[in-house]
Amino acid sequence: MATQAKGYNFSAIASLDPSTAVACGRNGLIIRTIDGGYNWDSLSSGTSERLRGIAFANDMLGVIVGDFGYITRTTDAGLSWNYVSSSTSKFLYSVAF
Repeated sequence: MATQAKGYNFSAIASLDPSTAVACGRNGLIIRTIDGGYNWDSLSSGTSERLRGIAFANDMLGVIVGDFGYITRTTDAGLSWNYVSSSTSKFLYSVAF
């Protein structure tokens, strides 16, 4: 369900192209736009932890990191996200490729 992004508290945002972006934030928030930010779709992150960092290696592969070592990744440009096991319980603030 598309919605406007008013009232969201983002921790990080990554742009894949001029129309597509993915943002993450509090309470496991992941949202994605394909129309330059006019409308956003809420996506399942599988957690209620705060998500703090996001990066894409290319237009398909992305990673989001957050509190208590939470890591999730996408291989379909942010349409779906899958948990990645982590050996830390530290807060992860950023990720880069």
